[in-house]
Amino acid sequence: MEATDKETAGQEAEEEPEEGRCPAVTISELRESYLYGRRGITRGAVQHELIVRIIKKSHLMYYGRTDRNCECPYKAVLEVNDRTGNVWVVLWNSVCVSWYRCLKPGDIISLRRYRVKQHYQAELNDIEISVNSRNPAARISVLQESTVSSDSLPPAPTYSFYNRYMILFAHEDSTQTLRAVFPKLFEPRHIFHIRKITKHTTKQKCHKNHFY
Repeated sequence: MEATDKETAGQEAEEEPEEGRCPAVTISELRESYLYGRRGITRGAVQHELIVRIIKKSHLMYYGRTDRNCECPYKAVLEVNDRTGNVWVVLWNSVCVSWYRCLKPGDIISLRRYRVKQHYQAELNDIEISVNSRNPAARISVLQESTVSSDSLPPAPTYSFYNRYMILFAHEDSTQTLRAVFPKLFEPRHIFHIRKITKHTTKQKCHKNHFY
């Protein structure tokens, strides 16, 4: 996806700088303004651009009820970070449906026209960022790292996720490192199981497409 905005409410795209992009506000500033200040910048819809990196993405959640009329009763939660901390971003309704498959851990995104709210678990005394298609219509952009100022670039994750299939067919150097860290994943019974599943899946695909 390009670094331009994907419109969620039919708004016209604004020109954005191609490089050296800096956020207008940070996570810590939003948190301090909402929890400890007078909610100056967090009062109502926040227009200030927030640039963050996605760390985790929840599964898609359905919250529809028979007594409520909602066209897209879905939500998803993203854990994001910048250089000042982490926060939860909640994608609601049509924004969630439009963006859920487009966003993945590691992506850098720009957010505008969002609301800062009390975290749904009130006992945590923290905030969450609500991104919706109306009241207000949020603006989301996926950015390339090269377009963000090095001083404002959100830190990269310090970990990666591998499934057994990826480990089995990983590069030799990577495999040796992973074998040292996760020796149990390389036990013969696990590798045999993966190869058996892979062989069975390939056979099913060939049969379906009449390749033999």
